[in-house]
Amino acid sequence: MKELVKLYGLLVKIGDSQGMETHETIKMFFDYVGKFQDAIELDNKIQQLQTATATAQAETEHWQAEAKAAETITKVRKSSIDITENILAHGVKERDLPKWMNVLGKSGIFHRRI
Repeated sequence: MKELVKLYGLLVKIGDSQGMETHETIKMFFDYVGKFQDAIELDNKIQQLQTATATAQAETEHWQAEAKAAETITKVRKSSIDITENILAHGVKERDLPKWMNVLGKSGIFHRRI
């Protein structure tokens, strides 16, 4: 209660120094307090949105890296399939594929063994 009486006294002095009625001064004070509260809430919301944006950006970068890794694996697999189909098209039997892949791998043409 002492704090409120002290605040009231300060508001009365401020109002008097500006030539304002006490009720006008108190109304103006609470209007300003309301505006400050709105500004504080807006600032808090901005900080929350900045955090959410940073999190979303980190997730985006993570998924882009995952997609790039998957794309690389897909290219390697497609290349492997293309080479295998080409070998089969030239009359190599499926049972002989591991031997051919080993030969091609040693020659540098094919880097993965089956």
